Amino acid sequence: MKARPACIPCCLARALRMCQVVTEDEWLHRKVLCEVMGPVAEMKLDAAPAELAHEVLRLTSRILGVPDPYADRKALWYEEALGAADPIGEEISASDDPMLAALALSAAANIFDSELEGSPDLSAIRAAGRTREIIGDGVEDLLGDLGQARQILFVHDSAVEILFDRFLIERIGAERVTSVVRSAPVAADAIELDAGRVGLVSGG
Repeated sequence: MKARPACIPCCLARALRMCQVVTEDEWLHRKVLCEVMGPVAEMKLDAAPAELAHEVLRLTSRILGVPDPYADRKALWYEEALGAADPIGEEISASDDPMLAALALSAAANIFDSELEGSPDLSAIRAAGRTREIIGDGVEDLLGDLGQARQILFVHDSAVEILFDRFLIERIGAERVTSVVRSAPVAADAIELDAGRVGLVSGG
């Protein structure tokens, strides 16, 4: 899917949210947006929306001079989420189908991803994960493919999701999985530091 004109104000809104995470200085907010809008106006819309957003947020972070604007929020989130890791793991193990339970929880965390605006609702993620319909269609085919695959590349997205991805990887079999995260922060995406926090290591 290619980006459309409506993607531009959406990206600028995300850039503003990033500015607000870093500082309350509205003069600086305006300065950053003005500097971002020039390159944005020249960007071609033949890329995917995610690529457009990536460039806008990377530029915003550079102008702000803050490599990881969401670092403090991620640290608070991990403190809360890791505090509940053992009960979550026990609930998955006690499920009638632990693989499906882990898959549903990982999907729920993906849906609740919100760039750490405030604190993501951990209890809501867990509740949504108990609703197996959240997985959607094609689950049997996916599980069949996972069972047959010798090596699996698991591309992680946001910091909110990565702990729940770990529960799924444990069910798949960590020895067959290679985890991939961003090499540098973009918004609240997971990086190597975050993977280490939740007990994931590269290379499977």
